[in-house]
Amino acid sequence: MKLEYLPHGSKNRPLLRLYNFSPTEAMQLQQATVGLAAGAINEIVVSEMSGVGGIAGRRLVLKAGKRDVGIKHLSANSFECVLTRDTWDNVSGLIEAFCEPIQSGHQWLVSVGDVNVLLSKDGSW
Repeated sequence: MKLEYLPHGSKNRPLLRLYNFSPTEAMQLQQATVGLAAGAINEIVVSEMSGVGGIAGRRLVLKAGKRDVGIKHLSANSFECVLTRDTWDNVSGLIEAFCEPIQSGHQWLVSVGDVNVLLSKDGSW
């Protein structure tokens, strides 16, 4: 799975794109969001997960919080996404279809905060 920041990739705002992944890598991401939703974990560093490569050193941390803050651009290479447990549960459901072998498709996972998050099998949207 690749993690890429596109500052001008969307009509409305910048985006973080997660793409070029296997069903196993999608399942790993989905399980992390399930853990955030259930309160089993409070944060996960996506860019340090097995199989994830942050292009140009991009770092993404997912956190459970008391309100939906969304993505914050912390520094040139660092991003943080804070969502409530209920919202993480919704995100988990959005990722589920990518846990099966598919050729293409995309889903906007987060659209609050400074940056949108796109999950795309082949990188397109």
